[in-house]
Amino acid sequence: QAKPHHPNLPFVVVTAAYSSKVATQAVDAGAMECIGKPLNHKKVLHLIDKYTGGANQSLAQNPNAPIEGRGEVLLVAESEPLTRDLYHLIFDNAGYESSIVATYEECVQALEKE
Repeated sequence: QAKPHHPNLPFVVVTAAYSSKVATQAVDAGAMECIGKPLNHKKVLHLIDKYTGGANQSLAQNPNAPIEGRGEVLLVAESEPLTRDLYHLIFDNAGYESSIVATYEECVQALEKE
């Protein structure tokens, strides 16, 4: 739903119900890619960096290097409260501003307000 109004908005689908069929559906719907849970924080930050201006060169050279945000605002839908809290900590520590909501519908509503 968001893609027609924000055609240049990159988004990645992260799901606990990952399968090749789900991944294909996500990409067909406009996602940059689809990945399954569980995730580690370095992979999440690498994906964010990848789609917000190019892969972090220090990460490519050293997978344990810290990743620093560049002021981008991240919009995330996550149904689990503890995972939402964890994402806030990860993104804040990496220098990203984030808005983390409970549902996909709330993401779409947030985009429509812009």
